[in-house]
Amino acid sequence: MASGFLWQHDGSAYLITNWHNVTGLDPINGQSLSKSAIQPTHVELPLLFKADTTSDGRTMLKRKRYSIPLYNDGGVPSWLEHSVFGNRVDVVAIKIAGMDSSLASLPVNSLGSFVDFEPQVGDDVFVLGYPGGVDGGHELAIWKRGSIASQPSVDIDQLPKILVDTATRKGMSGAPVIVRRSGIIVPRGVTSTPGSLSGEEIIGQADTFLGVYSGRIGDDPMGLQLGIVWKASVIDEIVKGGLPGQPPYP
Repeated sequence: MASGFLWQHDGSAYLITNWHNVTGLDPINGQSLSKSAIQPTHVELPLLFKADTTSDGRTMLKRKRYSIPLYNDGGVPSWLEHSVFGNRVDVVAIKIAGMDSSLASLPVNSLGSFVDFEPQVGDDVFVLGYPGGVDGGHELAIWKRGSIASQPSVDIDQLPKILVDTATRKGMSGAPVIVRRSGIIVPRGVTSTPGSLSGEEIIGQADTFLGVYSGRIGDDPMGLQLGIVWKASVIDEIVKGGLPGQPPYP
């Protein structure tokens, strides 16, 4: 059990999740994450599709389980990896074939409610996933709260990742991470100074997309409680110019 979300690029839908979810291997040491060394062959995910329209004009939705093979008949992985860092960036994109206009599950980067502002240390974050395989009813994600724990402009370990302070659990790997800020929010590109607002600020609450969650530092559930989030920029770098995935075993 893991997490993931949809992303759109050039008219196609992609499943975004972690490299370790599709290989079953630890990206740092290459060891199996399964006690029985099981290697995944498919990803199965629930998607919402538009169904019938009611007499009062409402669209009914139907949830279907969609299976995606992780390898073609020749054993070549179906996912894309980062073109520079490979699996050192624990994020992959899998192009989803056969999707049509009846798909109702929305890609994260198609949501018009996001506001593009600069995340800062201490901002609230929400990790939307399935801790321990638990869902919020009807297979909807659980929102686990936390805060940004490292400077978002600084790369950790010379890699495009951020640390967050949150009590996440197994099953949330691959989850989208959202930043939420309340008060006066200044979008990127807007010049604003204390006591002199430009009129383009947002007063109230706003969300923006931070990146992809991929697990915590250490194995102790009550330890550091620091989670790893790969910056949002790596997704476009993968779907626009990523390299075909490498088989996890020679």
